Amino acid sequence: MALFGSDTIAPFHEINKIINEIFISAQMLGEHYWKRQGRKNMTDEEFEKHLKEMHKHEAVFWEMSEEDELLKRLYTAIKKVEKVCSDVLSK
Repeated sequence: MALFGSDTIAPFHEINKIINEIFISAQMLGEHYWKRQGRKNMTDEEFEKHLKEMHKHEAVFWEMSEEDELLKRLYTAIKKVEKVCSDVLSK
């Protein structure tokens, strides 16, 4: 951040946070939700909770609509990074 200044770190942190969320969802799906699917007896309430949480993590990878919050956050952060970079490069 020495080149950009400490006040410009937020969009870089946001991109890092988004990447971490992707990795967490991948880990949760592979190590928890998909392993339990159809293999563990659950009450209807437990199964609904399981599906809701599993779908939330799956949406990280498969949701590509205009309502995709992860993409909105990513595009916003990218625009901010582009602004920071263009400001530095134009000096």
